[in-house]
Amino acid sequence: PTLGESAEISELFAIREVISMLRGLSSTLFRLQGSRFELNDAYKFCHLSWTACCDILQFCARLGTELAFVRTWSGRPQQQVILQSFSHAIQTRLSRFHRELTLLEAKYIASEAKPVSLVELHTEVAILSRPVIHLGQLLRQVDRSQPHPYSHLDILYSATGEAQSSGDDDLYKYLANLLLEACQIYLEPVRTWMLHGELNISHDHFFVYENQSATSQASIWHEECLLRTYKGAILAPQFLQQYTRKIANSGKSVRFLKRLGFDHSTNKANNQIHPSNIGLLTSMDDVDLCPFSFAFEHSLGDWIQSLYSPSSDILRQQLYDVYGLNKSLLGLQDPSAER
Repeated sequence: PTLGESAEISELFAIREVISMLRGLSSTLFRLQGSRFELNDAYKFCHLSWTACCDILQFCARLGTELAFVRTWSGRPQQQVILQSFSHAIQTRLSRFHRELTLLEAKYIASEAKPVSLVELHTEVAILSRPVIHLGQLLRQVDRSQPHPYSHLDILYSATGEAQSSGDDDLYKYLANLLLEACQIYLEPVRTWMLHGELNISHDHFFVYENQSATSQASIWHEECLLRTYKGAILAPQFLQQYTRKIANSGKSVRFLKRLGFDHSTNKANNQIHPSNIGLLTSMDDVDLCPFSFAFEHSLGDWIQSLYSPSSDILRQQLYDVYGLNKSLLGLQDPSAER
């Protein structure tokens, strides 16, 4: 439009502009100013009051701004594998959202000869974008939280429980599946450590680390591998806190067994255990009738126990039966026991 004039647009044109903007594209009707979308008010509707529709368009602009934040966050360069995986999971959901926008646009294009409603679009995009918008709010919490590589897991875990307790089933399942997907990369070093006693330098988010200054053979168990802590607490997600000691001891047992010449990590049955085999991580259908936190931690505990039992039992057997620890202990209690 020229100076002092307002160009006339149709509702269908506005609808297509809104959908384009929600994809993250600057358009005729919405201009991207920095990180925000702003409505270009140099237009008027052919048969509607601009003022009446302005609130809807401003609402859509706010949605576009929040979606842009999620895109920007997921596109940030991440140094840690766990955050790279989380960003990829978000990008997958953004791609799914974009496909849904394409289907929505196709519906309006197909009805080009029929009346279309900006009010109807307002309702549809509000429902469609709601989980992504909520995710954006959680990502802002992540930015404000302690700089731990698993902060997003704690925040997602709490938000998932809140969504379930509030009866918001759609949001609950959206967040729960995102959490479970994000957990896969975190649980992988847990599996490697518990089965093989190995620590990968790229897994710096894992709470067990190798103490390079440990030299004494007499203190291998206590000093060779230590736990990362912060203000007295072990650096692990809240849902894993109750299992950290068991996880640490399991890997230590494997390493100790290797020094005794017994490597049970080559057992094929053990090698088949994988985070994705956790029952809860393959289906959300069984947790609807109980609190998410209980179902999640119960299933996680079963998986950890399945990894823990072999190494602890084998080490106990080796020490007692092969190396005579039982006799030595009895001898300390009763010197006549060995006679």
